[in-house]
Parts: sequence; structure tokens; C-alpha cells
Amino acid sequence: MPQENDLNLLTEEIEAIKKEETLEPYIPVDTYIQEAKDLNYWVTKDMDAFKNIGFNMQYMDTLATRAGALSEAQSRWTGEKKSVADAQTAWKLESPAAFQLQNKLISAFNYAFRKDKEAKSTVDLIAEGTGNADMIQDLNDLAVVGKGKPELLAAIKFDMTLLDTAAQLSDRMGEIRAAANGESKEFKEEKLLRDKAYTYLKEAVDEIRDCGKYLFADNKDRLKGYRSEFIRRKNNTKNNQEDTE
Repeated sequence: MPQENDLNLLTEEIEAIKKEETLEPYIPVDTYIQEAKDLNYWVTKDMDAFKNIGFNMQYMDTLATRAGALSEAQSRWTGEKKSVADAQTAWKLESPAAFQLQNKLISAFNYAFRKDKEAKSTVDLIAEGTGNADMIQDLNDLAVVGKGKPELLAAIKFDMTLLDTAAQLSDRMGEIRAAANGESKEFKEEKLLRDKAYTYLKEAVDEIRDCGKYLFADNKDRLKGYRSEFIRRKNNTKNNQEDTE
């Protein structure tokens, strides 16, 4: 795939960008990529003018490749965003049963351990917290506590398989929650790569546009190609709204 090749070709330069210097897109990425491609076509007619004032032609030479690299990075991050959306759906579907099991275990333990002050106080401590993260930890903690008091649970004919279920569910819900929150390593890495690829493309776009605006300040026909059409439309919409108000 050409775009994948573009990203592979520029990976070293893109990843070398410092995190604190990395920018986030201020316009839709697909729009920005298309504007970069349009700029790449537009500037071909003005090569001589750029060369005559000592412009660094490396920006032009790599513009299309930088745009392709961003396109690939965006696609990868979009894939991760879909994974986040899928995890959020899974959480909505599966978390009610997890909370139900948490409550069931606490209720059973409170009864089974009612005469064991130490065990009962441990359960009370576990039951204090609320929220998603607390439920995930509680399931594992309750599984450990329950396995430490099998005789008391057997006395109330408690289903001991629920302890293994709780431990397994704690692991699963923890993974789902991390993915749903976009906290996975993959999500963060793909997001950072996308932003760095955007920053690298923006460097070339800005340099070419700034030079073009300087060269053709008195030539409206050529100047228009060095301005963002998206920003122009956005500003026009804002001005029209202000006039209406």
C-alpha cells in the first residue's frame, strides 16, 4: 500500500518529533490531507519562483509523502478508535452482570462471615467504595477473601465456582474498561503517531504556504492556492453569523 510505504519511509523523522512539540489537528484530518495534496499540485507551477528566493525545496519534495504518511497514521488510529467504541459497547452490555455479582458476593459474605469479626470487617472495607474501578477491584478481592474462608461459605451452601467467576470477570472487565477509556498502550501510541505525522506534514504545508503568500501577495490568482479553503469557509461562516447577530 502506497500510504503505508509513505509512513514507513518517514517513520524515523516522524518519531523523532518531541512529544512537547507535537500538535493536534485543528481541522478535520481528511480535509487537511486533501488540502496538502491540492497544495502539492498547485505549487508545481511556481517551482522557479520558489527556487529564486532560496526556498528549501525539500519541503516540496516530501510534501506528498508526508501527506500519505499522515493518511496511514490516521487510518491506524481510526482502527484503534473503533476498538475503543467496541469496548464501550461491551462495557454497557457486560458491566451490569459484573455489578450484580459484586453485590451478590458481598451479600453472601456478610451473612456467612457475620460471626467472624475479622473477615466481616474485611468485607465491609471492600464494600466501601463505589464506581467502575472499585467494582473491578472488588471482584478480585472478594474472590481472594472467599477462597480463604471456604468452610464458612460451605456452611451456607454458597456456590464456590462464583469465586473463580469473579476473579476472571475482574480481569475481563479491567481490560474492557481500559480499552473503553482509551487507556490501552496501542491507543496512545497510535494517537501520538497520528499527531506527530500531522505535525510533520504541517511543517511542510506552513513553509510552502508562507512562501507562496509572500511571493504572490500581489497576484490573487496564484495567492488563493496558498490559503486554506477550509479556514476561508469557516471564517466566512463566522462573519456571516456575526453580521446576522
